[in-house]
Amino acid sequence: MINILCSSFINVVFIALQELLTPMRAYELMRQMTNEDLQLLWMNGTYSRPESLIMWSVPVPPVPIRPSVQQDTGGGSTEDDITVKLQVKRTYSILLYLCQ
Repeated sequence: MINILCSSFINVVFIALQELLTPMRAYELMRQMTNEDLQLLWMNGTYSRPESLIMWSVPVPPVPIRPSVQQDTGGGSTEDDITVKLQVKRTYSILLYLCQ
């Protein structure tokens, strides 16, 4: 019984923290860090800052150099997972644009 209560409490706290700490909020907090704060993190503000650790884009290799994925059902290969995800994202972007 106690494990169930602790587990549900942890889930509630985790959800609340996710709502409070969005990616943009985390970025803003990192931008507001002073040089004294950076010393506690063993960082040098001259060469790098915490906000530079956030990735704003994901590098994706071009299609010709991506490895092909073998199918489990037999011969041949199919498009890799990155290509499929990019196609889904592109379709979503088009639908979003058309709905506006």
